[in-house]
Amino acid sequence: MIGAYARPYFPERLRLVDVTTYKLARFLDWLADPDEQGRRLSDATVANIVIPLRAALSTAKREGLIRHNPSQGLALPHREQLPEEERIKVFSREQLAAILAMAPEPHKLLFEVLAACGLRISEAIALQRLHLQLKESPPELCVRRAIVKGRIEPPKTRHGRRDVRLPGPLALRLRAHLASQPERDSTSLVFTNEAGGAVDPDNLRRRVLKPLAGEVGAPWAGFHTFRHTFASIHLAQGTNLLQLSRALGHHSAAFTLSRYTHLLPGEEAPPLELWPTPDFPPQAEEGLAIGGVSA
Repeated sequence: MIGAYARPYFPERLRLVDVTTYKLARFLDWLADPDEQGRRLSDATVANIVIPLRAALSTAKREGLIRHNPSQGLALPHREQLPEEERIKVFSREQLAAILAMAPEPHKLLFEVLAACGLRISEAIALQRLHLQLKESPPELCVRRAIVKGRIEPPKTRHGRRDVRLPGPLALRLRAHLASQPERDSTSLVFTNEAGGAVDPDNLRRRVLKPLAGEVGAPWAGFHTFRHTFASIHLAQGTNLLQLSRALGHHSAAFTLSRYTHLLPGEEAPPLELWPTPDFPPQAEEGLAIGGVSA
């Protein structure tokens, strides 16, 4: 369990004395995130993963390596049970286009960034002006942090720190958005609420996204649906899995594949065309030539 989950999450050079209850709580958040694991780990599975970690920290305290066991009092998740085989749902292109067209102006640009860049909502609302490289060729946005439950945090893993290319038209709209607020400095948030503070994703989901999603026939949709749709469109276009994995901030292309296998177009591999003309293989005088011998 430690090898499969803890090692990919924690930095290799993390010192034992630097393991805190806060770091362990973030590890639990990571375990409970289906987007990171490729599937929804049950509460029982999460608890089983933590058992050897608790035991190792308890041993370290008993042997005097640490003064306090940071896993003591660590609250395990108790979530509402969902169907075991819940599949990822995505917007159709028509639904996505309709939502972006109907989105109210104060939030339209944020929704476009979610759709075109595959960011998590926590990453999008944490973007600062300095994270937009709009004069570069090609233009990019830099994912360097997230706002989770009102707290500013670095990416969950080193793979979450990434640069994502922007479509030209979206880069132009972002430039115009920044230009309309010349009084703000480079550390200001790109997207804010009416008071100029950080966007509350729960409030935005309830007031704006849910009504829009209901109108286009996708009442089940949440902000993560933009991210899943981003992945599905790239897969339909034949985007390299490694490139897609990096854009999404996943730890491996294998994880991205396991997460979105059911979204790949078609169920069977197409015939492999090895020969340049329909006349191949050539016919010998008395039959098909195989290995230089006429059949």
